[in-house]
Amino acid sequence: MKQEDINKKEEQRMYYDMMLSELYVAKNEVIEEPPVAISAGTYKDYDYELKEFIERPLPIATYGNITFIQAPPKTCKSFLVSLLSTVYLNDTAGKRGGNFRGHREGRGVLHFDTEQSKYHAKKMFSRPFRITGRDFEEYNSFVLRELSANDKLGFIEWYMEEHGENVGLVIIDGIADLCHDTNDQKESSELVQRLMTLTSKYNCALLTVIHTTKTTNLAGGHLGSFLAKKAETVMDLSQNEIMGGQITVKCKDARNQKFEDFDFGVDKYGLPKIITPPTLTNF
Repeated sequence: MKQEDINKKEEQRMYYDMMLSELYVAKNEVIEEPPVAISAGTYKDYDYELKEFIERPLPIATYGNITFIQAPPKTCKSFLVSLLSTVYLNDTAGKRGGNFRGHREGRGVLHFDTEQSKYHAKKMFSRPFRITGRDFEEYNSFVLRELSANDKLGFIEWYMEEHGENVGLVIIDGIADLCHDTNDQKESSELVQRLMTLTSKYNCALLTVIHTTKTTNLAGGHLGSFLAKKAETVMDLSQNEIMGGQITVKCKDARNQKFEDFDFGVDKYGLPKIITPPTLTNF
């Protein structure tokens, strides 16, 4: 073996040896369940230490994980995002939030919009204030429309590095604009990996949005596929065919307990409201 190859192999050995202590999971290691950021009602779970069933918040999003909304165009995705951010900021968002609850414990929200002009984005960013009548200093919003895909992601990572120490919920609407080609497998994989690194590094919940294809109703491209595999919760939006004007939200997939389908609508004031409170799915 050439000396160059020997040196390279030794560098690799040292590199992975440094990772060993962080990656290894001991058989007797106690790992706590990720804290809930946003919940939808409660469910009963067996506690092996107490040896009894206890009631827990049913997670929609937990700290350190990704939740994403997939939907076709014009299904009021931004209104649901506004409602979830309001719930997180204000615990319940009053009667509009149904059984949803926020668990932020003083942490803030970063809301990045990648698609809309400042005018339309500002209307979306103002909804938590209009719903609650409160001005949340912990809610900071940004319009990234004019930046390149690389700069959009770069700005988010830079801002988190500088100001992310007390951020609990990060919203990226929509995630496809951080990718040059959502059908590029390598680029999509790297983007999702960088998002997972961000959630782990800052122990924040990430809520993001992606369009579905018209033919398959699947999240677009390889990016959608990678997100579906890595996300904690996948929420699917569609028009309610019976109740006009209402949007049905389904829990398409979840690592935790699933919630039942629920509807939300937008009132005459342009504000979202849960119509069917979510409850635990029967298994």
